[in-house]
Formats: sequence, C-alpha cells, structure tokens
Amino acid sequence: MKKSTWVKCYTNQPIEVEMDKIHCFRFQNGSLLIGEYSKINILLKEMNITDYYLEVDYYNALFAYPHYLNPDVRIEKGAVVREGVTLKKGAIILMNATVNKGATIGQNTMVDMNAVVGSNAIIGDNVHVSAGVVIAGVLEPLASSPVVIEDDCFIGAGSVILSGIHIGKGAIVGAGSIVTKDVMPNTLVYGNPARLIAKVNEELRQKTALNWDLREADS
Repeated sequence: MKKSTWVKCYTNQPIEVEMDKIHCFRFQNGSLLIGEYSKINILLKEMNITDYYLEVDYYNALFAYPHYLNPDVRIEKGAVVREGVTLKKGAIILMNATVNKGATIGQNTMVDMNAVVGSNAIIGDNVHVSAGVVIAGVLEPLASSPVVIEDDCFIGAGSVILSGIHIGKGAIVGAGSIVTKDVMPNTLVYGNPARLIAKVNEELRQKTALNWDLREADS
C-alpha cells in the first residue's frame, strides 16, 4: 500500500501538462493543478515555478477519499467517507461522522453526527446510528470478523460496539452502552457492559422510530 498526498496548486503561469495523476485547468494568466503532490512538485521544479499556492486535501493518507456524487444518498458537510464504502439508496451520513474503509451502510440508514463506523462494518437497512456512537473496525487492532448490525436497529447516542459483535434485527442499544456480547433480535440492552433489559415492545419501537421526513425530502 502506498501513501498519498492530494493537493490543489494555483499558479499565475499557464501550464501544459501531460502527466499521470495530475489534472490541469487553465484560465486567464494562470493554471490550477489537482493531483498527487509528489508529481506536481516535480513539475513545478522542472518548470522553475516558485510563485504558487497549495491547498492540501489530505496528507500521507493510506486510503483515498473519493467523492460520492450519488443522488440517492445524502452526505452532509464535514462527513468523511473513505474508499471502498458502500452506501445504499437513502443512506444519510451527517456532519462530522466518519465511515471507514470497506464499511456498508444500508438503505435509509442514518449515521448521526460525530459517529464513527469502523472498517468493514456491515449496517443493515432502516438503522439509526445515533450521535457519538463508535462501531469498531477490523484493521487495528486486527479482528477476524466485522461488526454486523441487522435491519431496523437503533443504536443509542455515545454507545460503543466492540469488534465482531452481531446485533440482531430490531434490537435497541441504550445510550452510552458498551456492547461486549452479541445482541439478540428485538431486545433492548443497556449498560456497561450492556445487558438484557427487556424485549422490544410497540411502545419502545415507537420511541425509536425513524423520522421519514428526513429521508423523503425533495432533492
């Protein structure tokens, strides 16, 4: 694996570029270069260009940060979605949430503010991952299996889901819980460590129901 530093370089000199990993946009009396810093730096030195301005998108990153221009998903400002992520139709990633490499976010699932979805985690459809939740990944420390959260679950604010945990369909994790064991379908768990509190009844289901107005807004 190779690290990458991606930059935008503004210069007041017109440049013609035929180099891999550099995009060049010319305008009146100047150019904009976008691409791998090491390549752009070589070009600037070869052309003896010293008057330029750099904007760094990311520095020595091991994985890229692709642009997800998909009309079927919503990614709010400040959210970070890394390469290899699958966002299914209706997925919502809110401000300052992070979805790490290889994770899957199901249909109509919301990852709320400041939540972290670890590498290769699998989150089903119609799930709410509340603000500040941390879902462990598999890269470091290395784990043999990812976190799996099945459809229709609600993960309360500030909860932590440890590596390899499987949360069954329709389960509810209370706010601030540390989940160290698998969670059975349609159960409410809470605490540190999380323990079984009750079966999910209709009242609990209504309290944690999705707000469909947030998912069906006009584009």
